[in-house]
Parts: sequence; structure tokens; C-alpha cells
Amino acid sequence: MKKKLQQKSFIQIILIFTFIITPGILYTAEQETPRQYESTMIHQFQEEGESLYREEAMLGLGETDLSYGLAFYRNSNIFLNINGKLSQPFSSVQRLRFSKEMNSWAVITKRGSKYYIVTSTGKQYGPHNTAFDLKVSDNGSRFVFLQYADKGYYFNVSDGTRLGPFDSYPYTKLTSDNWSVYSVAGNEKFITLGSGEHFGPFPKASYPEILLAEKGSSYVLLYYKDSMAYLDDGVQTRGPFLSVKNLSISPNGKYWSANITKREPVTKALVKKLFVNTVGEIDTANDVNIVKYSKNSWGYFEKKMGVLAFVTPDGKKQMLPQCSKYFNFTLADSGKFSFACLKGKSAQGEDIEEFSVFVKGKEFGPYKYERYAKIWFDENGVHWAAPWYSKYGKFQGLLIDGVGVPDAKYPLYSIAAADGFYWIDIRDRAVYRNFYRYR
Repeated sequence: MKKKLQQKSFIQIILIFTFIITPGILYTAEQETPRQYESTMIHQFQEEGESLYREEAMLGLGETDLSYGLAFYRNSNIFLNINGKLSQPFSSVQRLRFSKEMNSWAVITKRGSKYYIVTSTGKQYGPHNTAFDLKVSDNGSRFVFLQYADKGYYFNVSDGTRLGPFDSYPYTKLTSDNWSVYSVAGNEKFITLGSGEHFGPFPKASYPEILLAEKGSSYVLLYYKDSMAYLDDGVQTRGPFLSVKNLSISPNGKYWSANITKREPVTKALVKKLFVNTVGEIDTANDVNIVKYSKNSWGYFEKKMGVLAFVTPDGKKQMLPQCSKYFNFTLADSGKFSFACLKGKSAQGEDIEEFSVFVKGKEFGPYKYERYAKIWFDENGVHWAAPWYSKYGKFQGLLIDGVGVPDAKYPLYSIAAADGFYWIDIRDRAVYRNFYRYR
């Protein structure tokens, strides 16, 4: 009997050893035993049939604590649960929006044939015959919405600003400090900003584009004149260019960039370059340069001879030969960057696509890649989290800094903060807020 037990133990050792040395096949990770994350129930479903409203659940990192918000059905009504406090019941919610900082919310609700905007402050706006396309700013300071009346579209701001009527559906953007309205009138197009600027008219056949910084009043405008493209940031107009692609702006508006095509004045040859507002034109390996920003820096990806590299403003390149394509990336203020990238098919020759995560030069993985998989990085680019899948595509928990958390459920919403990873999930007819403290 003793001999059989010893034999079994030897077999177990062999199996464990195989399990450890073949991560590419089994997609394993160091596992937490016992569970190392905290769970707090933030909502209990009480009634039969009670459920989340469109799975609207959010987390928001405030200055002092972690906020949350969710919406749920109960007795044919819809309620909001904001940090444990329930809202009034709504018989109908056409649109619900939380602010990013979770200090404000707004809903479009219908009573009879009329529409109303109700906010977290208790204010009510209306009645309106129509109301749609509700947006709430990240800091919760304002909201905007559209309505249709008198054969035209109107743009409304919570401060009382109203623009219109517009002939066709206006496209709007809202940030904490600004907003924009892109509209068509007859054969012309116009763009109006909340900061007071007006642009246009532009020909209807052209496609002007404006990007707003997440904070502040900075912007960059792409427009066309006499079939040539121009870039205007309110400080200087650049151009003309034959074409402009991949226009982007940093969250604080300090940097913006685009891929440009122009004709050299002497040789008349067509050239493609990367343009960054603080530097000017940059010769690059190709015209598919994806720029990433931090508060005080920027950098871009380029691919040459099939090899991916990340280039910093000083021109230094970090070659990434093990990657076929990146799919998530963060650039810290220090200039350090972390990213996740696809590595192509499994090294074992199986028809399985894999990805790895690179943090401070260290590779985590490879892991099984599933389409639309997410990777969450903290703003310093030091910590990360991702869904954890088996070889056959079954969700089996979370990966946090390379550690497997096998009993975690798939996040409805999540944040990689400086101190740990937060997420919301549903289990046992309840909604939980979870926290995993980084090692």
C-alpha cells in the first residue's frame, strides 16, 4: 500500500513539472492560493426577475475613494444605485449616462408622450417632444443632448445654450471643458465649439474633422480647401498636404499628430511623413505610424522589414521582433512604456493565436488570445490585468501581473489603479466590487 502511494506521488510530480514547463500549450499562470482579492457586495437582487439594466455598471476613481454606479430593473421600474444610494424610480429610461469620475449622472426618461432630462442634482429639464444622444462630461460639470422640432435638429447644453435648427443630424463631442457641433446647412458644413470658435463654411463634398483635448480648450482641425488638406490648432495652420490620415491629439492637448502625404517642391516626388506639432515633419519607415501620448511625452510605432519598433522623440528605437502587432499600450510620464502584442500562431504549431505582455522589459506569457480581448494598464505602466482563457477559448479567470486568479468572474467594468485592480462582476444574484492589491 505504501509503495502504491509513493508511485502516485511520483506521477503527480511529473504532471506538475509538465504543467509548469509548457505554458504555451496549457496557458498556465502562477495561481493565487487562497484567493487574494477582496469582494464587497454592492447590490443584492431582491425581486424575482430583477436584473441589471443593459449591464450598465461603472467604477470611478474619485480623489479620496472608489465610486460606483449601476442601474437595475425592479417591479417594472428602473433604479440607479450610486454608491449605495438609490435614485427615484423611472418607469422608462431612454438613455443613461454616468460621468467618468462617477460624481454625476443624467437620464432621458419618458412620461406619456413627453421626454425629460433628470440629473443627479435632482434637476429636471423638459418637457420635450423629443430628446436623444445624451452625453455627460467626464467631470460631470455639464451634459448635452439633441432634439428634433419644427423640421430641424437642435443642440442643447445644460447651461442653456441652444444651437439650431440644423438640416441634418449634427454630430457632437463633449469633454470636461469644451464641446463641438458638426452640422450641415444646405451645401455647406460648419463646426462650432463651446469655447467660442466657429469654422466654415466648408464644401459639403469635403470631410472636415475636429479633435478636442479631454481637458482644456485645445483642439486640432483638419479641413480641405481647393482639394488640399490643412491642419489648424488655433495657433498655426499647417499645409497644404495632399492627404492627412490618423489624426490624433493627446488628452491634455499638448501634442497632436497625423500622417501626411505631400509633394516635394524640387523633385515633385510624393513623400509620406509623420507630422507632430511640437517637432514638425519626421521621416519614418512607413505611413502607418500609431502615436501614443503621456502627459509630457509621446512616441510612435513603425514597422520596417516586418519588424515592429517603438520610437521615442529623441529618435531612439526599441525593436520588438517578437511581436507581429501590438493591441494595447500605455506610455508613462517617465517615458517608460508597457504594451501587449500578438505573437502570431502558437509556437507548438497549433492554430492558436497568442499574446504576451511586456512591462519594463519583462515578458509575461504567451497566453491564449481571444478576439476583442482587453488589457488594462495602470497609468504608470507598471501593472496590468487581462482576461485569462484556456487553450480552447474558455474564460478561466483573470491574469493580474502574470498571476492567475482562477475564481474571478469576467469584469463588467474595471480600472487598473495605482494600488490595485478594481472590477465589478455578477454572481449568486448579486453585484460585487472587487479589489486585488498588487504584490
